[in-house]
Amino acid sequence: MNFFFEENAQERRIRIEKEKAYQAGILTEKELDENGKDSFVQGYEAAEKLAKTVQKADKKQLEKRLKVGIVLYDQEDVFIHALCEKIEMILEKTGEEKQVEVITAVEDAKGNRQEQNRQIEFLMDQECDILALNLVDTWSASKIIDRARERNIPLIFFNREPSDEDIQLWKKVYYVGTDGEEIGKLQGEILTDAFCSAKLKIDKNQDGILQYISVEGEEGHSDSVRRTAAMLKKTEEIFPSKQVESVSADWNREKAKENFMQLPKEQIESCEAVICNNDDMALGVLDALKERETEYIPAIVGVNGEQEVLEKIQQGEMLGTVSQKSQEQAKKITELIWQFWEKKMPKEEEQKIYLQGEKYQNIP
Repeated sequence: MNFFFEENAQERRIRIEKEKAYQAGILTEKELDENGKDSFVQGYEAAEKLAKTVQKADKKQLEKRLKVGIVLYDQEDVFIHALCEKIEMILEKTGEEKQVEVITAVEDAKGNRQEQNRQIEFLMDQECDILALNLVDTWSASKIIDRARERNIPLIFFNREPSDEDIQLWKKVYYVGTDGEEIGKLQGEILTDAFCSAKLKIDKNQDGILQYISVEGEEGHSDSVRRTAAMLKKTEEIFPSKQVESVSADWNREKAKENFMQLPKEQIESCEAVICNNDDMALGVLDALKERETEYIPAIVGVNGEQEVLEKIQQGEMLGTVSQKSQEQAKKITELIWQFWEKKMPKEEEQKIYLQGEKYQNIP
């Protein structure tokens, strides 16, 4: 920035008079130079004062700026996409209330672990104040935490849960989400309520056993395993169950539809329930059953509480789902972000913050 000292009309008149006095021999050259220097010094001091004021303003402005990096495992996941939008919306609204400029950078790994690692490194290089991470591979959490600790960048993992050991590696690491075991337990409650309902009669062959097809997000994924295991533990308190088939569909509606379309008709007709790790895949199963014009549609259960699924439940096309309360998750994530930015450290004993799921079911 350039600064210019501008003389006013009176100062200009005095300068001209002094120049005339010099020309008339009344002032010496030294006296004229000293007067000129006085004017220069005044201008320099004014410019310096203004520069310092601007520097203070710039520093103050930087102090009122929050840079957040959000890295997603796959933005095509309906639940994750909606959750991210809510996080951004709440951050922006809160920033306006606090008069803080919020800069949010969202990266989509599209299911690629190496790409996600590059994205995280890039956001660290951009000196983000905080990173919110939805990991492709939760087993990579420890290395990410080590890198963040070196740069003193707090981390908030969400939706995909790292191990307790990884979370405890550093006090500035948190997880926000639902507990996979609790979600599976609630699915089990929906199924037991339906199995015991005289009106629904989902035990079609009346053998007292629940025949089911499992649709997992990713084969061997920790969330998939925990949800399914907890669901089975809950149902087996009331009745035994038998898995007819297991399908893996990467949490994706189209893939669930495609894979379910390939199952033999007799397998589908022999099952009484389809238990899905999320709502997208549950909708894919329903799409497949409708496309195959199957007369018998087993009891379909999902997870997330997507609006389309809630409508299908009301219409009697699906049995139930467990909401993960995306709005509450987004609110808690943004609360942590502001606490870190304002140097108000959250309690270390609460480094894993679980939100309670909520059942939605079509049971008379």
